[in-house]
Amino acid sequence: MRTPVDDRLLVQYLVGDCPEEERERVEERFFTDEETFERLCELEEDLAWRYARGELNATEREQVERAYAAPPRRDRLILTIALGRVLAEAATPTVRTPARVPGWKRWLSLEPAGARFVLAAACAALVIGLVLQRQQAGELRATLARSSDDSASLRRQVEGASRRASESERRIAALTEQVARAQTAAGESTAAAPKLTFATFVLTPGRTRSAREPARIAPPPNADTLRLQLNLDFEPAYSSFKAELRTSAGDLLWSQDRLQARKTADGASVSLTIPVALVGDGEYELLLQGHLRGNTLEDAASYYFTVTR
Repeated sequence: MRTPVDDRLLVQYLVGDCPEEERERVEERFFTDEETFERLCELEEDLAWRYARGELNATEREQVERAYAAPPRRDRLILTIALGRVLAEAATPTVRTPARVPGWKRWLSLEPAGARFVLAAACAALVIGLVLQRQQAGELRATLARSSDDSASLRRQVEGASRRASESERRIAALTEQVARAQTAAGESTAAAPKLTFATFVLTPGRTRSAREPARIAPPPNADTLRLQLNLDFEPAYSSFKAELRTSAGDLLWSQDRLQARKTADGASVSLTIPVALVGDGEYELLLQGHLRGNTLEDAASYYFTVTR
C-alpha cells in the first residue's frame, strides 16, 4: 500500500508554493493514483470555498489569487483527470511513466493513439473551462445586479428615514413651542390666582369624647385651609386610611380616602387638609379607619376638637 501524500504538500501544490521536485512527485502520484487525485480535488474544492467565504488569511488569499489567475487552475485539473482516465484505459508498457521523469518527457512518450485521446481530452477540458468561466461571469453579473438593486432599495430606505426624522423634528419643535406657551400661561394664571393660606394643627387620638379635653382649633382670619396632623398611638399595619369628619350630632360633613401614614419625629402620623369654610364654631369628631386585606375597613382612631373663631 502506498503512503498517502501529505495534505499540506497537496495544498502547496495547488497554490504553486512547492519546489519543482515536489511538484513533479505530486503530479506523478495523481497521474497513477486515483485516491491521491480524488484527495487533491477535495482539497481544491475546500480551498475554493474557504476563499469565497473569506476564511483565508492575507498570505493564503494572495497565493490562491496568484495561482488561479490565468490560465484557470481548474482547467489543468480537468485535463489531468482526462489524462488519468485515458492512461487507465489504454495502459501499455510504452505509456507507463518512469519514476522521476519530467512531465514534458511523459507527453513525448505517448503513442499516437494515446496522444489523440490526450488531445481530445484537452480540448474537452478547455471547452468545459470556457463554459464554467461563462457561467461564473453570468453569476457575477447577476450578483452585481442584485447588489445594485439592494443599494437602490437601501438609498430609498435612508431617504424615507431622513424624511420621517425631519417630520419628527418639526413636530417636536411645534410641541415644544406649545408646551412653552402653556407653561407661560400657567405661570401667569398662578401669579394672578390668590395664594392659599394653611393653618396647621396637631391632634392626638382619644378613645371617647370624654376621655380628654377636646383640642381647640382657632383658625386665623386669613386661613383658607386647615391642615391636620393626626398622630397615631400604634404602629400602623394598614395599607391606607380613610378619614371622616362628623359633627357632634354624628352628621357626616366630609371624608377623604387612601391616606398614607408617614414617619415623624414623634412617631407615625396621617396628614389631611380640610377647607376652613366647611367647619364653623362647635365640636367635631374625626374618625380614622384602616384598610385591611380584602379592602375591608376597621376603626383605627378617633380625634375630637373644638373650633372657635
